Amino acid sequence: MVITALAYLAWNRGRERVTAPRAAIFLNVQPVVGVSLGVLVMGDAASPFTLAGGVLVLGGLYATVRPGPA
Repeated sequence: MVITALAYLAWNRGRERVTAPRAAIFLNVQPVVGVSLGVLVMGDAASPFTLAGGVLVLGGLYATVRPGPA
């Protein structure tokens, strides 16, 4: 319960500093972090599809936040 409350506080603190469209882009990273932690901490197996999905999500994130012409 305390961890959940701290996570909400951290999320709301971050939302004060970042616009909603910018924050929404990073919501797609949550599953990648969850799977990565599952593999690293819990010893879960990652399939090639899991890895490909992670690469696609991170590639999309990079494409949206990189500097340069639109």
